[in-house]
Amino acid sequence: MLNRVLTKVVGASIITAVLGVHVSSAVAGYSDAVLADNPLAYFRLNETAGSLVNSEVGGHGGSVIGTVGLADAGPQVAAFDGFDAANTGATFVGADGNGIDLGAGISTAMVGASAITTEMWISKAALSTGIYQDNAASVLYTDAAAGANIVIRGNNLKVGGRSTSSDGFKSIAYGVNTSVSVPGDWYHIVGILDFANNDILLYVNGVLVQSNTSAGFSQSTYASGSYSTWTDRIGNVAGSGGLPDNVITGAIDEVAYYNRALTAEEVSAHYDAAFVPEPVSSMLLGIGSLCYLSARWRSTH
Repeated sequence: MLNRVLTKVVGASIITAVLGVHVSSAVAGYSDAVLADNPLAYFRLNETAGSLVNSEVGGHGGSVIGTVGLADAGPQVAAFDGFDAANTGATFVGADGNGIDLGAGISTAMVGASAITTEMWISKAALSTGIYQDNAASVLYTDAAAGANIVIRGNNLKVGGRSTSSDGFKSIAYGVNTSVSVPGDWYHIVGILDFANNDILLYVNGVLVQSNTSAGFSQSTYASGSYSTWTDRIGNVAGSGGLPDNVITGAIDEVAYYNRALTAEEVSAHYDAAFVPEPVSSMLLGIGSLCYLSARWRSTH
């Protein structure tokens, strides 16, 4: 953010206001809110070609397996002022053998975390066409025994996982009414496995919609699994031989992973940031300051 000093001469007095001028792209609203809360990894999925995806933080990356559309529209400024007009996401075709493989770096970095939070945007189409355990993100589901994932089944969202291999699978589910209009036909989804507090939480569009506050995790921190063919995924889960399985049909964008539980206030602030970009509020503040000073000068002269 640069500050431009505007000076107005009124009579014999000089009125000065500082006008904030944002020199980066208009995408600053939502992405800045996410980055301010220190995700372990954050995949904006703004790549428009090639077979690699990269995280904004942490040096993490991933590769496309099979067919994934990387140049398709994500949440954009027409419905969300906090995103750029050209923002893109990833579209999945729902057939096994297609997905994004993130390797095992994120799950390895999560070991010892008190909680795992997964945040993303999911298209209404994905929630309307889920058939059987379609994995929106097999987030840190590093083997069949330990990890976390967000699953779509029909129009139901399911958040679940294990703290360690000795756990039974712990999960909650919520039926999303996809007949209700939502901005841009996109849903903001946050799933939390809080091992330390024995909670599983699911937020949709900034609101807590389902929870289990006695989940029964056996460990208070996350312990990674050991099957080498299971890696962290977006849009699928690693199936036999590590190939993508249970692939979603629809689009995903802005996938972020945290090694802690986001608070309700943080979740709400992220969703709100999708609608009010920082550059707008900064400019209005500057203009408002100038108008206030001008009006005050006139009232005293």
